[in-house]
Amino acid sequence: MTVGNRAMSTDSVGSGGGYHRGTGTADNLRMIEDACDHSVIERLSEHAWRDRIPISGSFAITHRCNFSCRHCYVPLQDRTGQEEELSTKVVTRLLDECAEAGCLYMLLTGGEPLIRPDFAEIWIHAKRKGMILTLFTNGSLVKPEVAELLTDWPPFVVEITLYGASEETYGNVTGMPGAYKAARDGIERLLSAGLKVRLKSLITKSNRHDLQAMEDMASAYGVRFRIDAALFARLDGDRTPLSLRLTPEESVQAEFANKNRSDDWRRFYSEQERLPSLLPEDSLYDCGAGVMSFHIDPKGRLYPCVMVRTVSGDAATEGFCSAWLRIVGGMRDRRTPADWPCKSCEMRTLCGYCPGFFEFESGSEMVPSNYLCRLGQNRGKIIRETCGSARR
Repeated sequence: MTVGNRAMSTDSVGSGGGYHRGTGTADNLRMIEDACDHSVIERLSEHAWRDRIPISGSFAITHRCNFSCRHCYVPLQDRTGQEEELSTKVVTRLLDECAEAGCLYMLLTGGEPLIRPDFAEIWIHAKRKGMILTLFTNGSLVKPEVAELLTDWPPFVVEITLYGASEETYGNVTGMPGAYKAARDGIERLLSAGLKVRLKSLITKSNRHDLQAMEDMASAYGVRFRIDAALFARLDGDRTPLSLRLTPEESVQAEFANKNRSDDWRRFYSEQERLPSLLPEDSLYDCGAGVMSFHIDPKGRLYPCVMVRTVSGDAATEGFCSAWLRIVGGMRDRRTPADWPCKSCEMRTLCGYCPGFFEFESGSEMVPSNYLCRLGQNRGKIIRETCGSARR
């Protein structure tokens, strides 16, 4: 599927920019396409793109979490409940406004969204608005009553992040004793209920030794599995998570160690050569952020996506539609300079190009990330060596 100037990534290909945090479009539309006629989704996406309809969104209904992962991009004080979050009334009002504006695909995420006592009310409200829902969770709070709720009001898919394949690794990563068993129990409850589940993992220095075991776990469950390793700094600028980040070389080695992921990357790369350009050549962003997708945080701030912080609106105060117009205008104005180094780079389609990621790395979306550059170079090298050529 084409979104912006790039194809949507295949299922096991990570974005290079933190897929697990839920940017909305890439996760929602990619997964919906699996179950629907490709041409229908393509036409729907093109219509939304042309008319700037916010067809796909992600909503972090809380930043609170029962885990204390050191790599998390959410500041610690927000994860422990020191941040104000929207009331049930405001959350449901925003869902109403999103639906009225044209939102069809909604990702509910966090934090850990199941930690909210009103999660069931929020979920059912979104379902009644006709939204196609995806849920991101760590799985540990999927108790029988949650499985029953999701059986009665089914999601398109539930995506669960794995942090390892043992109690020891889980404990080291999440800081929560018993987290591994709780997550496995949650996964099995959902599968036993006949719900669609997918697994993923953010690979770090703390859990890379468990990668093969996590892949084996997903295979044993009969579900899809994908990875990413592109950690970035926290929302408050704290760079602590970067100490756990794999080098670009280690990250690419992990990606291509699995044949399915390796094949997906080659397929993804070959698809880029056939894409039409839907945005002006000097557009800074070449994705759907602020064009047909958005992200809402627990305070009701609206962003083009979770990665883009330079353009925002206050949906909770001014209303979703007004904030969305602000986002659309702000993203349309973001242009590259004439000497923009990424414009002609042959590895741009492989690096996970994202000016939002640049800003987290350097403080400016105009300073390309050396980390992403090296990711692209290493991916390109492997593709050239195994396929005999790369686009030149």
